[in-house]
Amino acid sequence: KKMLATHLGIGSAAVISILHEHLRMRKLCARWIPHVLTDVQKQARMDFCRFLIDRYENATHQRRSEVITGDETFLYHYDIETKRSSAEWVPEGGQRPVKARRSRSQSKRMFAIFFDTTGVVAKVKVEGQATVTSRWYVENCLPKVIESITRRAPRTGMRTRKLHHDNAPAHTAAATLRFLEERNISTLPHPPYSPDLAPCDFWLFPTIKQELKGRRFQSDEELEEAAMDAINNIPIKDFRNFIGKWLGRAHKCLEFLI
Repeated sequence: KKMLATHLGIGSAAVISILHEHLRMRKLCARWIPHVLTDVQKQARMDFCRFLIDRYENATHQRRSEVITGDETFLYHYDIETKRSSAEWVPEGGQRPVKARRSRSQSKRMFAIFFDTTGVVAKVKVEGQATVTSRWYVENCLPKVIESITRRAPRTGMRTRKLHHDNAPAHTAAATLRFLEERNISTLPHPPYSPDLAPCDFWLFPTIKQELKGRRFQSDEELEEAAMDAINNIPIKDFRNFIGKWLGRAHKCLEFLI
């Protein structure tokens, strides 16, 4: 406002009046986003959304059940509860509850979790390292996913399934691609910088973490047991319907980008 007033040679009050009353403008803070997408990356999101809709919008339950999706996430020994989850009922005229601000614990453990329309297929704890590498992914994680699916369907195994994971380096490394190709495992594409289009990120992980917030766990074993309890408490119908949630996001993405 001061710069406009100086440049135009009028008072600050006049500038405010013109901006608000005549031009109907208001000052808004920028909305922070994780990454500014290029045109190529936006096109990749649109192509992926169209692919999802074309393949699964009117698909049978059998077609939708082909998808196995998974990712890695950190679970904390103590994660602070949200304001909403800490809300309490108080009588009329009662005082607002007061709680001390706490911090998330430094102790945490990374898990890889894969699921399909029947529920969780495999859960693998990342031992002795802070990040997921391609070597760990193909030697410790994917074999357990394949083993679980083969145990459920010995005759077909992964042959009739499609694996979906995001574009993390461990998922797109040459060793991982070679591992999948050698075993004839089909994969679904995923656009870059799009956690909002990954079912683990927009649905499963937030659901699990919401159950763990505000609780303290003394060991990795306690944390893992609580995580499994949270998973087991998810109704099976929610797993059956995750493709529908996915398609809903695909439609919204297209509406926003077109």
